Amino acid sequence: MICPACEKPIGDRELLRCTACNKCYNFQCVNISVSYYQANLQNLRRLWQCPECNGKINTRRRGDSTPIRRLPDAASAGAPDMDMSCEEIEPATENAATHRTGPGDSDSITYDKFAELMDKKLEYKLGTKIDSLKCILEGKLEAMISKFESNLTNISDTLSTRMQQACDDIISLNKRLLTVELENQQLRSDLSAANANHNAAAGPGSEQDGTIAQLQESIAELRSDLNEREQSALLTDIEISGIPELDGESPLHIVMAVAKKLGTILEERDIVSAMRMGPRRIVSISSSGPTSRPRPLVIRLARRATRDELIKCSRVRRGATTTDLGLAAHDPKPFYLNERLTKFNRILFGKVRVSRQQKNWKHAWTRDGRIYARQTDVSPAYLIRSEADLEHIFGVNLPKSST
Repeated sequence: MICPACEKPIGDRELLRCTACNKCYNFQCVNISVSYYQANLQNLRRLWQCPECNGKINTRRRGDSTPIRRLPDAASAGAPDMDMSCEEIEPATENAATHRTGPGDSDSITYDKFAELMDKKLEYKLGTKIDSLKCILEGKLEAMISKFESNLTNISDTLSTRMQQACDDIISLNKRLLTVELENQQLRSDLSAANANHNAAAGPGSEQDGTIAQLQESIAELRSDLNEREQSALLTDIEISGIPELDGESPLHIVMAVAKKLGTILEERDIVSAMRMGPRRIVSISSSGPTSRPRPLVIRLARRATRDELIKCSRVRRGATTTDLGLAAHDPKPFYLNERLTKFNRILFGKVRVSRQQKNWKHAWTRDGRIYARQTDVSPAYLIRSEADLEHIFGVNLPKSST
């Protein structure tokens, strides 16, 4: 770089750049001593302005054409040699900023004093801004923390309420199951007593035919009542068949995937238990090993309304397959979701379906553990509770039964 004053190259250790016009000078060409330059290098690089720019600023602020005042020599004024003047100080800080030494120094201060004043002014302004920003940030943080605590309290209360409801449902279900088991034990005891009386009455030479008939009717009624009570204990159960059975599978996640495919959402708290039911049955034996038929999945739900919703969705989406259930690679096949029946009702329903095909009846279905049949779409529905009802209904005379 070339100094505009002496028109000679400037070394890095002699460079002084104007902060206003960005021109570079040799510090000795602007009457700055070596010792002052070395002692105040940082302030000079941050604040120094060339005599030309400093004169323009002072002239603009004063509104006149007063020329730049040259500082006295170091020997007479006791200050560093320099040919420059600073900007006028604001009235609020004039007394602290100017150090008047005589009539000729009214418009000039030293760089040290100027830097000190600028530091104080910047410190004051920055401190005010920092305090203001601190107050704003503290207010916003307090509002965010208060809102977060409120939301966390609401979520905690909601979760506690739902957990308490789930616990109450489970306790109610356990009480109901215990009651049903006690009633079943009583019915079995009555049935055993009735069988004993029947065997005693049917001995050789017995003439109590009427009593035997009554006992047989009582036994049939007791069996029917026992079957109904067992069926009432399964009112929250469903059975899913046709799902491939794989080693290490999770029945719980399979049930949740099936519910999602049928268009409803099941959560883990809605499911009391889920497992495969029954023994494995081998269908065929090949070189890769025996092939068994997949056992049905038996699911007990926490609420009956959830079971009814699943059955309703399965009837709407009839023909759904095992695709996209998250299972291992397999051939997709349709699966079927039905309400769970007792062993007696399951056997009876199978016989009803066979009789329906033989007699060309149109409908046979179950609802809430009861078996119904209908000959046409407009004919009445018949309730089938026993094999005797099956013989009567699919015979010549078809007695009506309320649904």
